[in-house]
Amino acid sequence: MPAKDHIHLQVKNALEKDGWKIIQDPLFIPVEGLAGLYVDLAAEEILSAEKNGKHIVIEIKGFGAQSLTHDFYEALGQALVYEAALQEREVDWPLYLAIPLEEFNRIEKVPLFIRLLDKFAVNIVVVDITLQKVYAWRTQKSISK
Repeated sequence: MPAKDHIHLQVKNALEKDGWKIIQDPLFIPVEGLAGLYVDLAAEEILSAEKNGKHIVIEIKGFGAQSLTHDFYEALGQALVYEAALQEREVDWPLYLAIPLEEFNRIEKVPLFIRLLDKFAVNIVVVDITLQKVYAWRTQKSISK
């Protein structure tokens, strides 16, 4: 199993405060030809859990390991691979990249990065790591919250 990102616990706490129940940590996705993939979290919306609640899959990206450009390449690439693997398994839960507020603010200053997120319909949950609180949901496909 892969190592957890250094902000894993803070993101998990933020999602729980925002009304999500973590149902898998991590979520394993079988992939033909590979040992499989592990996405950081799967969550279910608490308020509607008794009525086939909404589910989401979250990949946590702390950034800061390399340059912003390198970290963005890695995050975007992972998101696209995980999205494809979920589609192949017919899992229709939307994938979100969980990104710290400070790093998302840096990403927003690079128009090319925003255009790529839009082009590839990448959903993002922006988390204030210090407060362990969801700051914003940037969705490409509606998830009414």
